[in-house]
Amino acid sequence: LAKVTIQWPPLHFGSTYHTRCSKAFFSNTLYDIFCPEAVYQSEIDRLQREEERLLRPTGTATPEDNTPAAERAKKTAVALAADLESQKKHVAASRMAMESKAGDFFIAKRNIKQAATLFFAHCVYPRCMQGPDDALYCAQFILQLHKLNVPHFSTMHLFDIMIVASSRSMFGMTEGEAANISILLN
Repeated sequence: LAKVTIQWPPLHFGSTYHTRCSKAFFSNTLYDIFCPEAVYQSEIDRLQREEERLLRPTGTATPEDNTPAAERAKKTAVALAADLESQKKHVAASRMAMESKAGDFFIAKRNIKQAATLFFAHCVYPRCMQGPDDALYCAQFILQLHKLNVPHFSTMHLFDIMIVASSRSMFGMTEGEAANISILLN
C-alpha cells in the first residue's frame, strides 16, 4: 500500500500536501477514527432493561422460566461494554498516531485553498462516493483534521469547496451517491 500511495499522487501534490496525508486517509477506516459511544450505551441500557424485565415475575411466567434469556441479555451487555472499551482504546491510539503525523499533512503555506481543493478532489470525493460508511469516515476524518488544528489546512475552504462541488454535481448523481454526499455534509 505504501509503495502504491507514494507513486499515486500527481506531481502537483508535492506543493500542497504530503503523501502522508493520502496514506493516512486511505489506510484507515471508520473503525479507526470513530467510536459510536451513544449507540453502544443505548444498546447496553436496552439489554439491561430487558434483563430486569425478564427477571420480574409476571402472571404467566416465573423468573426461573426466563433465566436463560436474562442471562443471555446480561452476557451480551457485558460483551458490548467490553467491546466499547476496546473500541475507545483503539480509536484513542489511532488518533494519537494521526496526531503525531498531522503536522506534515499539508505543506502549502501560501495556497491553502488549492491544497483543500486537491484533497477534496483526489481523496474525499472519490472515497465518499463508495458508500455510506466511507462518507461518514470522510466527515470524521475532516473533523479530526479540524480538531487537531493541522497547519496549513483550512476547514472553511474545504467546506466551501465541498458545497460548491456537491451542488454542481447533484443532478448527475444516483440516489445512493446523493445520500452519501448528504452524510458527508451532515
